[in-house]
Amino acid sequence: MIDKILSQLHWYPLLLLVILALCPIVVAQEGSDLERNFDVLNLTGMSAGETLPDGWKLQTFSKVEKATIYQVIAEEGSPTPVIAAVADRSAAGMVRKLELDPNQYPRLRWRWKISSLLEHAQLTKKTGDDCAARVLVSFGSNWFKGGVPRGTLCYVRGSTEPVGTMFTSPYLSDVVSIVVASGAESVGSWETIERDLVEDYQRAFGEEPGKIRAISLMTDTDNTGSAVSAWYGQIQLLHK
Repeated sequence: MIDKILSQLHWYPLLLLVILALCPIVVAQEGSDLERNFDVLNLTGMSAGETLPDGWKLQTFSKVEKATIYQVIAEEGSPTPVIAAVADRSAAGMVRKLELDPNQYPRLRWRWKISSLLEHAQLTKKTGDDCAARVLVSFGSNWFKGGVPRGTLCYVRGSTEPVGTMFTSPYLSDVVSIVVASGAESVGSWETIERDLVEDYQRAFGEEPGKIRAISLMTDTDNTGSAVSAWYGQIQLLHK
C-alpha cells in the first residue's frame, strides 16, 4: 500500500510519507518534563563536523540525483553550533519523528538564515517548488492513505511572496505552505520565527490538529537548478 502511494508521488511529499519508518518516536514525559519547552533541535555541546543530533535522520530522494548536504558547524555570533545546509541543484531533508500534543505545545519557535534569494522559485508550481529554507510540522494520521500524516504545515522562507501568504502544495493537497519571512532585507541575517501551530492548522485545514508526528527541515534547489545555503539554529516547541 505505502509503496504504491509513494510511486505516484514526487519526492517532496515523500518526505512527509516516510517519516514513520525513519526514526524512534519521541514522547513527552509525564510530570515536570511536560511543563518545560521541548527542544526539537538543540546543538548545545556538539562540535563542528559531528553527525546529526540524536533523533534526527537524513532523508534523501531516489528521483533526485544530488542530495542537499547538512552538517553541524560553528557559527560566528551564535551561542551554539548550527546546522548548515548547502544545496546545489539538490534536495534532501532532515526529519525528527515525534508524538506530542499540540494543545500542550501550541507554539513553535526557530532560527534560520539564508545566503540568498531563489529568484526563479515559484512555490505554487511544480517546476518552481524550491525553497532556501523550510520547516515542516506534520500532524495526525490519515488511515485512508495508509497512516500518513493527516495534514502538514510547511513554513517557508519566500523570495518575493508577501509574508502571510498561504497556499496548498502543488504536489499534495494535505500540505499547506505559509510564507513566514520574505524579501532581501534580512538575507544573510538570522531570523527568529514563532508560530501558533494550532491556529495555523485550523486556518489551513478547518479542523483541530491531531498529535504532532514529525518536524522536518529542508533546503532544496533541484527544480530550478539553483544554489543556496541556509543555516538552522535552535528549534523549540513552547509549552502552553
